[in-house]
Amino acid sequence: MSKLDSFTRQRYIISKLQKQDCTFEELDNYLKNKSSSDHRKYDCDIRTFQRDTKEIQALFGILIKYNKRDKVYFIEEDNTDEIGHRLLETFDIYKTLNDFERASKYVHFSSRKAIGGQHIYSILTAINNKKAIEFQHKNFWTDVTTTFTIAPYALKEFNGRWYLIGKCGDRILSWGLDRILDLEITKTKFIYPKDFNLNNMYQNSFGIHATDDEDAYKISFTTKASKANYFVTMPLHATQTIKQLPNDAVEISVTLAPTHDFIIELLSHGKEIKVTAPKVFARQFKARIKEILELYK
Repeated sequence: MSKLDSFTRQRYIISKLQKQDCTFEELDNYLKNKSSSDHRKYDCDIRTFQRDTKEIQALFGILIKYNKRDKVYFIEEDNTDEIGHRLLETFDIYKTLNDFERASKYVHFSSRKAIGGQHIYSILTAINNKKAIEFQHKNFWTDVTTTFTIAPYALKEFNGRWYLIGKCGDRILSWGLDRILDLEITKTKFIYPKDFNLNNMYQNSFGIHATDDEDAYKISFTTKASKANYFVTMPLHATQTIKQLPNDAVEISVTLAPTHDFIIELLSHGKEIKVTAPKVFARQFKARIKEILELYK
């Protein structure tokens, strides 16, 4: 059996047990039906199933246990982190596209350049082994290439791009992986700071620029109820709150220190939102809009 078939079987086991507790016979029948519909072989013996449950826990943090009284298997604990969710989502998309012939005829992918994913393994290896890395980085705006030797601390994803977070000299900076060239792991060891926490670093931020040393404050804007659904499904920030107002209006608030990325995000919604508070930020936002209008005079 191929690795793809094994992984597909595990995905089906997760899906089935997320819906209801099952006996092994019920799971086996479910897998046999999926085998028939997919024209593959997913059914398995009890030993293979038990091995699958261990791999499922290791990969996704999903603990499958057995209830001896009712003779059913069930998901006792779902500790799936963001990586686990991404793995499941990516596999679901891959399998769906792979199951349909000529899928490219019906599915349109955005054209995009490499995002530097080839560096992720080396960076994580360096972080895990506490080894400094050396690389060349090409500046977006000047096209100047600079060589850096840094202590790598973390990786962060934002807006379809990956960024390296690390210490260079006395400063913690970020570099886009898509602009990194010739990355090498050095023999120089570094001490990973015990108090470094990526979530804390970005708790007051939107985007890649950290504002952990700046005071966060509440920023509010209004929009129509229909547009609010967009922010319900794709929250701007962990602190986001939504308040219903009269006349089919909605107030959305976040608490953060506004960055360039945050302002660009608000501008992308055009006339569909209106910044209302605080007044000082509303004036700054209005001034940014005026600067854009000046370009068209």
